[in-house]
Amino acid sequence: MGGSTTGEAAKGPVRGIELPDGISRVRDRLPSPVRHVAAAAARRYGSATAGQRPVPDFLIIGAKKAGTSSLMNWLLRHPAVLSMFPRIQATKSPHFFDLNFWRGRAWYASHFPTRRARRRREGQIGALSVVGEASPYYMFHPAACALVAAGWSM
Repeated sequence: MGGSTTGEAAKGPVRGIELPDGISRVRDRLPSPVRHVAAAAARRYGSATAGQRPVPDFLIIGAKKAGTSSLMNWLLRHPAVLSMFPRIQATKSPHFFDLNFWRGRAWYASHFPTRRARRRREGQIGALSVVGEASPYYMFHPAACALVAAGWSM
């Protein structure tokens, strides 16, 4: 993450969530079918434990190419801001309020850390933790605003 000090060429624009190099290397070496099976298993586990997963504390809603990925990456560098679950997927939004509202609250909650994970982080840093998502598409979807209002109180 961040700029290079070894003379390497600068990275291109940020696309999605940046992962630490070790996690990126492991993820990139896995065959695509293995990644898909692992993602499906993680989502099933997340859905099964959805009752222990609060919805996010914040939404970043912006326009395409307006910095939602950069803002989310900057926030994730703060120790009190947790990433979505599972972290290895490096996703910034489950697209719940534009494409996946029909899947329900349990599916949505499956993308976020458990209360236990949040308490563990809070114990490590001595402050409250937060989690959120970022999507440029919520701004343009005709029903997203109403769905956010309805979904936030689910």
